[in-house]
Amino acid sequence: MSTTQHTGHYNLPTFGDNPNDRPSWRGDFTDAMTKIDNQMYANATNITTATAAANNAKVAADAAKEAADNAATLAQTNKTNIGELDGYFSKLGVTSPQTAQNLMNTINGKAENTALTALKGTVSTLSGRVDGKADASQVYTKAQADTTFTKQGGYAGTAQQLKTLIDELKSKGVAPVQFMNANINALGITGTISGYYSPITHLATLRFDYKGTLTGDLPDVANGGVKVATVPEGYRVSGQPINFFHDAQPLINPANGIGYMFFILKPDGSINLAASWAIQAGNAIASTAIMAYYVL
Repeated sequence: MSTTQHTGHYNLPTFGDNPNDRPSWRGDFTDAMTKIDNQMYANATNITTATAAANNAKVAADAAKEAADNAATLAQTNKTNIGELDGYFSKLGVTSPQTAQNLMNTINGKAENTALTALKGTVSTLSGRVDGKADASQVYTKAQADTTFTKQGGYAGTAQQLKTLIDELKSKGVAPVQFMNANINALGITGTISGYYSPITHLATLRFDYKGTLTGDLPDVANGGVKVATVPEGYRVSGQPINFFHDAQPLINPANGIGYMFFILKPDGSINLAASWAIQAGNAIASTAIMAYYVL
């Protein structure tokens, strides 16, 4: 006989003091190992993806820093060269457009053609050097480069901060998000429904705890059952409804015999309680069930 007890999150088998509660190696054990293996593989895959993203972000950050450092070096070189040119012109007495024109007039009036030609060549060379330097408005500072990189989707933190985040992900994982905590109260049946969602695996899990005695007939699956709760938007199934059979105590219908319980989860978020056959009022129900599905 298989176990009747399971863990709250992944529905793994546990065993109590009931002498009939015995492990089934091909049933309980194999199913539990498969679930554990699948979850460990999903965790490893997510960690690998996060590590690759972090490495790509670090490469981009290093490239942006190198570009910013080169720009800062070029700006400093420009400043030094411009300062040298200012010194040359100061020694010639050129401090304004007017003094430059005065110098030109003096040269035109006194210098020989050969000397004048040489001087013009020197001035032209100096002008070329000035024209070839980058203007300050065309060069990014390091702070401007960092800001631009972040706006284009880069990570604003340091490589060390990225490493810390990855280490925390490896050691602690990501805590599930509780998206639902609702009460069941229909046809004399009361209880609770709790829902948790894994941001990494996109797996949603619903836990049902309920009991009571039917005060009215419970419709069968074909007729949709009776609505007991609604899943919030963002955590609903897509596509076709899911009919979830669970191992509740068998119920008796005089016409059809034994029936079993179902939860129907619909794309609009409705959670309906139903039975394999319509069950008449007066049947007692008490059960715990866990339902898991992917949010796509």
